[in-house]
Amino acid sequence: MASSLIIRPPLSPEELVEHVKGYIEVAQSFSPDPLPEDAANRLLLKVITLPGYRQEQIRCAYLNSKQLGGYRIYERLLQIGSARLIIGCIGGVYTRAEFRNQGVATALMLDAIEYAQAHKYSLLLLDGIPNFYHRYGYCDVYDLSTQEIDRRAILALPESSYTVRLFTLDDATSLHDLYVRHFGPYIGSFERSIEQQLHWMQHIEPEKLLVAIDPVAQVRGYLFLAAAQARGSFFLAGAQVWELVADDWPATVALLQYDVRQMKRQEDHRYSVPPMSPVVHWLAENLEAVDISILDNPPFFWTVREQVFRQRNTGWMARLVSLPLLTQAMLPEWQARWHRSLAHWSGDISLIVANKAFTLRIAGTHLQLLEVSDPTVNALSLTSQAFIQVVFGYFPIARAFRDCNHPLSDDLIKVLTILFPIGQTWIPTSDWF
Repeated sequence: MASSLIIRPPLSPEELVEHVKGYIEVAQSFSPDPLPEDAANRLLLKVITLPGYRQEQIRCAYLNSKQLGGYRIYERLLQIGSARLIIGCIGGVYTRAEFRNQGVATALMLDAIEYAQAHKYSLLLLDGIPNFYHRYGYCDVYDLSTQEIDRRAILALPESSYTVRLFTLDDATSLHDLYVRHFGPYIGSFERSIEQQLHWMQHIEPEKLLVAIDPVAQVRGYLFLAAAQARGSFFLAGAQVWELVADDWPATVALLQYDVRQMKRQEDHRYSVPPMSPVVHWLAENLEAVDISILDNPPFFWTVREQVFRQRNTGWMARLVSLPLLTQAMLPEWQARWHRSLAHWSGDISLIVANKAFTLRIAGTHLQLLEVSDPTVNALSLTSQAFIQVVFGYFPIARAFRDCNHPLSDDLIKVLTILFPIGQTWIPTSDWF
């Protein structure tokens, strides 16, 4: 059947509605909790009003005019320091139940690759399901993590001088600035316009976004509560993953205490916060155990506990689309990293990625990308998956060459580590698609 499939965008409003309803029906079949009755209408409105939306971004599989499944591909600018990569973000992948295991999903994934090549994307990014997308060249690039906080320690803190209220659309600029300041430095955040910020705010439930206001009425933080996980065998089943952003400690206290008191749950609270963010440091410095008499093994007691969720070929995954486009886009950031390092080294490094090469020439403090690659000196081979993983800082680049026939020199390892640092990836909850 796969050879007879046609992958194309909907050609009429009716086909577009059919796509959205098909996705909702499949999503409902995997969730033990009922979706809202107007879920399809809300999703349709959210999709077609997204800034930059084009109907070609809706991709559907047809067999004799019957729609069997589909996906959506969003065009975004991925931030990696000073680099901006045009990428395709794949979401809403589904196949109707009666047509599964007949090649529909494979046809959709191959179409995504062709679409990305035609639109000159550097890579594709998606939030994968277990053991499926790796067969199409995708690899793990980011592991979800949360901070679990002792609710009693939160309530024991002195009251903040800040107040908390529900957001209004007038807060768009302030919330956008918070996003840029706190998430912009991480790999995995996106370049977000004010129009995109407003669109996001217009399509969340009003009670799911709280803002912290300082004594002079300035927005100093926010708490996003809208990423509920369905019950079942899913990440943090039955819990909430919340995005917490704060400029200072009073904003953090105000948001956490408000949340704990409003939710009135007895279990500890989980939040989605970058492990290296100031919020985590403030929590570690200020939270104390309420009752130390129960500490029979103090080193294993906690007021803040970080959890990382890892599973191979699951979760956030990416796929290389164009090595030349990616390297050109990455050049400003590689130059900035090398300049900041104050390192002095001269030479050429050629990376051969899936039989395609590029060469970085370094002369003292200067770095350039050669127009013609010279894979004769310091030539190092990587799979496309390993290359994408080191671009995202998923593991140390030296590990990618541990089985190399010619061990790398210490100087070369230091140079590569500067250009490909680890542990700087964070995909904010509000950017999930």
